[in-house]
Amino acid sequence: MFYIYGGGYYNGSAEDHPPHYFLEEDVVLVVPQYRVGALGWLTTFTDDMPGNAPIADILLALVWVQTHIHLFGGDREQVTIFGQSAGSGVASALLLSPRTEEHLFKRAIVQSGSIFAQWAINSDPRGQAIRICEKLRCTGCEQEDRLWLCLRNSTVKDILKATQTETFAPVVGDLMGILPQHPSELVKTYKRQIPLLTGFTEHDGSFILASYYDMIAAKLTNVSALTVREFSVGLMEMAKDGTGLTENLLYRLLFTPELLNSHDHKSAVPAYFDLTSAYMKSPVITLATKLYTQQPAAPVYVYSFEYEGKYTRFGYEMGNEHYPFNGGVHHSNENLYLFSTHPLVGQDSRMSQKMVELWTSFAIDGRPKELSPLSSPSGPYNRLAMKITTGEDLLETLTAAIDDPNNWRLQRENVDF
Repeated sequence: MFYIYGGGYYNGSAEDHPPHYFLEEDVVLVVPQYRVGALGWLTTFTDDMPGNAPIADILLALVWVQTHIHLFGGDREQVTIFGQSAGSGVASALLLSPRTEEHLFKRAIVQSGSIFAQWAINSDPRGQAIRICEKLRCTGCEQEDRLWLCLRNSTVKDILKATQTETFAPVVGDLMGILPQHPSELVKTYKRQIPLLTGFTEHDGSFILASYYDMIAAKLTNVSALTVREFSVGLMEMAKDGTGLTENLLYRLLFTPELLNSHDHKSAVPAYFDLTSAYMKSPVITLATKLYTQQPAAPVYVYSFEYEGKYTRFGYEMGNEHYPFNGGVHHSNENLYLFSTHPLVGQDSRMSQKMVELWTSFAIDGRPKELSPLSSPSGPYNRLAMKITTGEDLLETLTAAIDDPNNWRLQRENVDF
């Protein structure tokens, strides 16, 4: 099992993913380091900064696995790649890339995102390089040779300082041919017979809501002075998914006209959760349905992780007590049960055993225990909790919070907006 860590394309490390839970099963876990941030993703589309260097790192690590994994008791013909968040963007890029040799892996698990996400592709890498050049106080940044010299002669410290507010992602048209076209074009000729397990957490976008709340609270002394409409329109701009799903959700499904025109943010919390979660869920649904449509003979399993235990990634160790909502089943919470980062006991420990068994059974024979594959582009999907159940329509996951009769639990009564 070959894991590609996330971290927004700017951080992350192998050491953040202890292997102990996986090693209770009959698998070998590989977690390669790859370059992140400006020192990996920054490109000038020249030979020494060709673009998508971190994906090239991953491809090289996969070649290493083919050559050496037998020395660790592994089987090079039974490699499963899996990645979460930014790692899901890389993993799904490998599925579509013409540079990926067929024998490098046999199965794929894509968690909470895909290369079809708006955040998974840098739409203006050259403009970004020019902007960084100017932040480094160089001149002539629009000239390719001056741009190259500026970046080449700058120190690592200066580059990192100049890119603190930049976001990075894979690029289309890199010189190595990893993504020669946009993923929406590459998928049209997809022919690989690779079983896929993919999905998201129930409230996968609540971290976006938290980030937006912090931004608004820093500007306004009273967030509740905004109407729900004003708050949600700004939130939609931050969580623009590029597919039109969020716009449709905002005006047709999530908010009544009365709620939009009110200041009742507590009542709007479930709608805020669904609005932001569409940003994370729609790329997964797009990947699953497109690959199923292209190659229906290769099984596609879709899950919604819905277990809420003692621990959460909400606040990312920075604290979350000031929010007027909790994180729900937060982005990357499923990894709490896959990697041994927290001392799980009782029911949490049993959930961990269930999750590891699902992931490893898929890696071993391509059939995750208890899960049902897609039988049409619309479903079914699998709801992962202590008891695994089946949902019929993938689109119902986009309104998971407002449809939940217990969604009042997402609010914090003792903290006001």
